[in-house]
Amino acid sequence: IDDLGQCQCTKKGMELTHNYTGRSVIPVPLRMSMGDGDLPQGYPFPYVTPVRGHWFSHPGGGRCPLGAAPGDGGCTWQRAALSHSVYTADLLAAGLNNTFHQTGRGMAVDEATAFHNVEVGRRVLDSMNLPPCGAPSPADGMGPADVVIV
Repeated sequence: IDDLGQCQCTKKGMELTHNYTGRSVIPVPLRMSMGDGDLPQGYPFPYVTPVRGHWFSHPGGGRCPLGAAPGDGGCTWQRAALSHSVYTADLLAAGLNNTFHQTGRGMAVDEATAFHNVEVGRRVLDSMNLPPCGAPSPADGMGPADVVIV
């Protein structure tokens, strides 16, 4: 990692990013810049610790084909058989604050707004009464050949 906190990845390291799930800190306050490839002035920005959230990326190159499990044929991840969606309209109805500050090609969300929105998201997810992550779901065990008639 260089003085600006950027990873100087090897060719092999970059190749791995095409197949393996990546995780990055979501810094609060959140600042983003749509620059021309240059780092914005003041980067890396200070953020609140401890870290309270992460962004996960699941590259298409590692996705398991339907019916395959992670590890089969070198695939590294698969969506759960049962997934859930939360829509922006649901979050707004629950009190999401969509305030942000824009300067040129950059934007920022302040700390208070970010933490408020985290709590809104938690309340919406809690209201869905979902099983804990990793717990069996009713859809577990179903393969591509299974037929469900409703």
